[in-house]
Amino acid sequence: GIQGFHFYFSHPLEKKIFLWLAQRIPHCAVDETPPPAWQELVFPNKAEVVCGFDVLREIQEVLLRIKQSLLEKVPPYQWAILARNENPYFPLLREELDKAQIPYSMVLRKPLHQQPVIQAIQMLMKTAISQHRFSITNLLRTSLINPNPDLSNQIASLWRAEGLEGDWTTWFNRLEKATQRNLRLYTDIDEDEETHPKKKYPEVFFREARTYLLFWQQLFKKFPAKATASEFGNILLQVLNLCKLNEHVRESRNIDLPEQDYYLLQKHNQSSWQRFKQALKQMESVTFLEQSSQIWEFSAYVQELNALLASVQIPIPYGQPNGVRIGTPLRMRGQKFHGVAVLGLNDGVFPAYGGSDWLLDGATLQILRDSGYLIPTSEERALQEDGYLRSSLQMADRQWILSYSRRDLSGHILNSSPFLLLAKDAFPNQFQLVESESSGYKIPPHNTLSEAALKQVLLTTQAT
Repeated sequence: GIQGFHFYFSHPLEKKIFLWLAQRIPHCAVDETPPPAWQELVFPNKAEVVCGFDVLREIQEVLLRIKQSLLEKVPPYQWAILARNENPYFPLLREELDKAQIPYSMVLRKPLHQQPVIQAIQMLMKTAISQHRFSITNLLRTSLINPNPDLSNQIASLWRAEGLEGDWTTWFNRLEKATQRNLRLYTDIDEDEETHPKKKYPEVFFREARTYLLFWQQLFKKFPAKATASEFGNILLQVLNLCKLNEHVRESRNIDLPEQDYYLLQKHNQSSWQRFKQALKQMESVTFLEQSSQIWEFSAYVQELNALLASVQIPIPYGQPNGVRIGTPLRMRGQKFHGVAVLGLNDGVFPAYGGSDWLLDGATLQILRDSGYLIPTSEERALQEDGYLRSSLQMADRQWILSYSRRDLSGHILNSSPFLLLAKDAFPNQFQLVESESSGYKIPPHNTLSEAALKQVLLTTQAT
């Protein structure tokens, strides 16, 4: 069945969805029991508190212990590494895991406008709003939005890649000039700066090229100068359908990729496409304050849509599915592992303090809370952060690793988290405290993460 935990809901809407499911699906229930208290947690076989000289050494110390567990035949996917915030831990983790040759999997959040599908759509929109001066070569080289990518790339090769712009009349004249030069079979030694076909093309190619450019010209005429957001969105979807973008999203052409990477690319493209359609729906609800009729100019609509796409981030699976799991307590909620490592148990990091409400007095805050706004008090924030840590430890069956560092990446002093005191009070004399070398440069050879790093340390020692 499906089971939802009250504590794990990060938004009231999540709980509402589970309640809706519980009324319609058998064996679907909402368990509102909070995470176990400290005294109710089951202490694992092994628990360590690791103190690092800085954030990087903290991560290295944790990975040494995980690698030792892997040598004891514990599968990588039975380990989870959690951090309250992604930065600076996730980038450093990826780098150190690659050095240690430990497989891992995580979910990255990437800006939507950086995805190939969205970049192709933005290229189309950029060309559509610049009909008096645009680069047809950039459009033709964008394979995802070209119905015939092979033909479009051949047409684009007639001109140099960058620098040429013009309106449709100019581009048709350039195509005619390329046709005449092709007929002369390069007998003219004068090198034209605009058109210089590098091989002899059959005559049918130039007829197809002209037809293809006419197709694009007619396609852009579908966009009106002014329309509502709904009308622009429908026209844009129709144009993209004529460009066969949906087919390119579903079926990648001959790409030399391993099967796993191929399916991952497909998933990225499909996710980007779905988020783009959601952005079009959001544009319909955008309040255009200056015009009550909700009529947009095409250039203003494209500018607003691009700004919306730049503000959206999409989750992208990264790494190997059977690797060590990396995530935040909220993302990993409800799962079970052999061991869990919690990074960054420093005051101000975990627990993370909420923003200041100094602009609002207590009475105003209470009015907002009574109106349904979620504005937790400082005490409620502290209890929530404490619950995040307890739920993280609840995921582990055999081993805990709690770590903190004495300095951040800038060298500023950090204090340990008060939650470590709660853990030690709940389990007195049961945690093993491990502190790394005080020097940021002295690295014992047996603490290296890989054979390559060990050889480098030994060579350096011999040289000195």
